[in-house]
Amino acid sequence: MQRLAISAAAILAFASVTVCRAGDVRVAVDGGRLYIESVEPRSDDVILIAYATIHRDFLRITNLNGTIYGRPEVLVLAPHDLTVDLGDGNDTLRIQSNISFRHVSIDVGASQSSSDDDDLVEMTLNYQGTLWIGTGPRNDDVTLLGVHCNRWSSLFKALSINTGDGSDDVTILDSFFVAEYAFITTYASGNSGDLSVDRVVMDAAGVDYLWINQGAGADTATLRDMDLKSLSMNTGGGDDDAAISFCHCDSLTANLGAGDDSLLLFETTAGSTLAYGGAGLDRLNRIGFSSTSVRVYDWEYFNGRPAAIYAPNLPSTSTTFSTR
Repeated sequence: MQRLAISAAAILAFASVTVCRAGDVRVAVDGGRLYIESVEPRSDDVILIAYATIHRDFLRITNLNGTIYGRPEVLVLAPHDLTVDLGDGNDTLRIQSNISFRHVSIDVGASQSSSDDDDLVEMTLNYQGTLWIGTGPRNDDVTLLGVHCNRWSSLFKALSINTGDGSDDVTILDSFFVAEYAFITTYASGNSGDLSVDRVVMDAAGVDYLWINQGAGADTATLRDMDLKSLSMNTGGGDDDAAISFCHCDSLTANLGAGDDSLLLFETTAGSTLAYGGAGLDRLNRIGFSSTSVRVYDWEYFNGRPAAIYAPNLPSTSTTFSTR
């Protein structure tokens, strides 16, 4: 446990939101929830570091591109819930926490329709209820490293990430979301209108039910070393590349949409598999893949060979083949 020397004068205990000067980030604690909000549309660079002491837990909040109530940083008592709203601008939010929150909500431009700039969110934390991250339009990066959810209720989504339109990167590494649902969406409204390139990478991430939805650009999705009850992947239009390696899925559904797409199933097992190539010249490659039930539709190439050669006696629009 990390020790931290804290003077009483350095601790701010807010009862309500207080208006502060331009360029500041507003901080308030109300009803067990910590609110961090940008005062005006600008580029914020905020760091949250949580410290566990013998008696109480604290958060150190720093704004590298401005101040917080005219100060370079403040300390607050750690709350049950965390809400961050940095609004418009090229925002950066970094969270390092060894304490456990209940619900966490991160908004770095999700409410902006078109004018939001490029945002960056990086976090390591523990929570017990829900984690929601919204970054809005433009080119955003979201990285979760060592994020752990120990759920106390099945009424909520364990994880929900929406990066809106733009060329977005979502990376989740060494993170575990105990039970229930995780949703990752990289477009704003419908996966046919966002032509930008999105990238989703998940490695050693544990969750029961996972949905990945990407826009109409040439997107990539990479999943590695995961154990899932259900995986549903929709990469939208565009020439998409998806790779699933060293995973187990009780139920695996992949829809790569229109475009010349590629799906790799490498050293992966599944109970049931349903894969749609969609329109275009699509390639399905499998190495060390096994599944109890397999149905594939609209793939032109299997392991580099044309479908007519690989499975000449099966209809081109509905193919069932041996998994080995």
